[in-house]
Parts: sequence; structure tokens; C-alpha cells
Amino acid sequence: MPTGRSRRIRPAWSASIRDLAVTVVAPGGAGEVISASVYVAFGPFGADKTIWYEAPGDFSTGIACCGITRMRVRTREVGLLIIAGRDGYAQLVTCDATQRLELDRTIGVGLDPGDIRFGDLNGDELLDIVVANRSRGTFTVLAGNGDGSFTRLGAYAAGPDVEALIVARVDGDDLDDVLVGNANPGLSVALNLSAVR
Repeated sequence: MPTGRSRRIRPAWSASIRDLAVTVVAPGGAGEVISASVYVAFGPFGADKTIWYEAPGDFSTGIACCGITRMRVRTREVGLLIIAGRDGYAQLVTCDATQRLELDRTIGVGLDPGDIRFGDLNGDELLDIVVANRSRGTFTVLAGNGDGSFTRLGAYAAGPDVEALIVARVDGDDLDDVLVGNANPGLSVALNLSAVR
């Protein structure tokens, strides 16, 4: 963990997938969140081979949600981390087995993001990102371009108060579907996104 910081550091989110572990911490106090630091550790390299990355995005309104997964970029497999701020913008960060971190871009994910899931929504065998927009009653789809970048396709209606998402194949075709958990009346929407091409 970095030292010499004047602000208190508190964990905001952490998760692991396969040999990749990520912790997001938010310096600040009294509800103030001014930035996000990303701690990345690859299991095979041990605790002494860790990296701190200071995300340059504006998280002054707070961190809304995060997500990690694995994806292939050209000929290498990388870990993808997405940090979504409450202002509707997210930082995309990739890291590989050489422990190199890359800030890919800042991208709009829709206001009031609340959940992040991954899948292949348009059948091109590339990773796509789905972000729930809680108070907007929508979810935003970011289509993977195969080079580590994503293109926002748009926001899709999902019913009131979107709380959670599940990406799975539920109707027998070769496309992932999005199941939406709403605060009321519950699991209410299952969408086949075959039109998202």
C-alpha cells in the first residue's frame, strides 16, 4: 500500500477471478472520494510483486460500482477492471501477466450505475460490458472492439429501479441475454439482444 498519503484510505471494493485479485480503495474522509487507487496482485508472483495504480478519473461524486473479468486482446489474455463513478463515467484498466497496467479510456456508462456484468451480446465472440442504471430504469451496453477498447451502443429499457443484472443464455440461441432484477416487483425482464449487432 502506498505510504505518505495525507488522506485516510478505506477499502471501497475488492474481488478476485482466477489468478487476478483487485482492491479499489478511496482516499478521503467524511464521504469525500477524490480518486481511486487500484491494487493488483497476480497470485503466481507473490505479495512482493504488487502494483498500485492511481486512477486519474474524477470520482468526486463517489465510486458507484466496479467489475473485473478476463478477456483476450489480440494475442494476449488480460484482466479488465472497470471503475464506474456515480457521475456516469467509468475508467477501464487492463493488466497482464507482466504486471503492466494500462488505462484504456474513460467511457460513459449512464447515470447512477449500480451493477456491472460481462458477456457476448452481439455474437461476435468479443467481450461486451453491461451496466445497470438504477434510477433510470435502463442498462447500458458497451460492445468490445477486440483491441481492449469498447464502444457504447446505447441504453435499453429495463423497468423501474434496476438493482442487479445477470448475463446468460436462456432462450436457446447463441446470444447472451440480460436478466434484470428490479426493486419492485423483482426479476421482471429477460431480454434477447439479437438486435444489438
